[in-house]
Amino acid sequence: MRKYLDKIKKLVKTGLFHIMGATSINKIIAFLSSIILVKIISKYNYGIFSSAFNVFSIAILFNGFGISSATLFFASDKEEELTRRSTYKFAIRYGFLINTLISLAIFCYACWAPLGMEETRPYILSLAPMPMIYFFTDYFAIVLRTRKENKRYALLLNVNSISYLILASVGSWLYGIGGTIAGRYVSYAITAVMGFIFTRKFVPLRKGDPVTAERRKRILKYAFFSGGVTALNTILYRIDIFLISALVADAPLLATYKVAALVPENLNFIPASVLVVFLPLFIEHSEDKKWVVKNAKKLFLAMAALCGTISLLMFIFAGFAIRILWGEQYMDGVPVFRVLAISFFFLGTFRSTSTNILQALGKVRFNLCVSVVAAISNFILDYFFIKIYGIMGAAVATLLVTVIASILSFPYLLKSLRDIDKGGKPAVTAQVESPEET
Repeated sequence: MRKYLDKIKKLVKTGLFHIMGATSINKIIAFLSSIILVKIISKYNYGIFSSAFNVFSIAILFNGFGISSATLFFASDKEEELTRRSTYKFAIRYGFLINTLISLAIFCYACWAPLGMEETRPYILSLAPMPMIYFFTDYFAIVLRTRKENKRYALLLNVNSISYLILASVGSWLYGIGGTIAGRYVSYAITAVMGFIFTRKFVPLRKGDPVTAERRKRILKYAFFSGGVTALNTILYRIDIFLISALVADAPLLATYKVAALVPENLNFIPASVLVVFLPLFIEHSEDKKWVVKNAKKLFLAMAALCGTISLLMFIFAGFAIRILWGEQYMDGVPVFRVLAISFFFLGTFRSTSTNILQALGKVRFNLCVSVVAAISNFILDYFFIKIYGIMGAAVATLLVTVIASILSFPYLLKSLRDIDKGGKPAVTAQVESPEET
């Protein structure tokens, strides 16, 4: 017991719990923002806003195409200072270029793509420049992580979420959907300026040696890999919203689905935060086969108890939660809420835990394969289920995809643990994603 307390103290000293706390606060404030927004604007307008902003949410999954996690890995304090600064310089130029292309893609989509709800077109167009300003917010935050400036990193996240809560609420109250989007822009701008002030001593915007061709190749390879996994693992709810917008084309129904998904989606940060604490320990002990096997079993039992309890409470109190938080007009979302509550259990217990332990064991290619299968399955099931069953079909598709991914990941993890238990050696690689990416 003493040994584990020492480990926890060590994690506290590294500032990991500042990151966890900031992430948790950020999620809670974002959830409060959504509650306030739903109460300020009409159900119809909330559906329009959800559809429009979902386009940005899908596009921003490819933010810098993984350059942030690559920067976190290749500009860590184990590198020489000049090498770190050249990495910063390359990352900001590459990432901004990628996000400029993302903005251009959103602009083209808004101008020429057929939309299920035409009312969303001007709002999608107004969101087109947002990936460029978003990149700077994310980039400066990652630089702070590489410098172990975890308190400032936490402050940056909290300022972003609090400023959005205030500005988006006031904006939506005064100007509706347009005011909400304007509030998002201003909150990102505030955070970007603040991040620049915090990192101006480290980030060479003009001066600085370029990275070598070999290092650039390694950075881009890592960025491509980690960016792909992150995007595919996060896309479930966003594909649901996208296809409901296109196939159902009913703003109030879309608003109902969005509201029903808010609690299960936002509560994902709880198992994710637990895994953030324990993933470094699995990485550290990846060569100790007995430790890995023993503690993997304990972690699964703990996650099953935690996620099972949360899932059961969500299922039982679904109607009460929706009525209290959003009102009677959203009560048609109760069945969807309950299906997504069941999905939460499989996601937190089997999918996320298996993915994280496999990652610690270096099985990153397998994780990518599972992510690709899950993304393809999600799109196909969503398309047919939404056409037949509407928003309930989207929820069932999400549940089935989560189960499919769990069925693929969990048995493979058990096989990997059995191999270790028989004397095999974990195939740990250098290409392990940051805990915050999972």
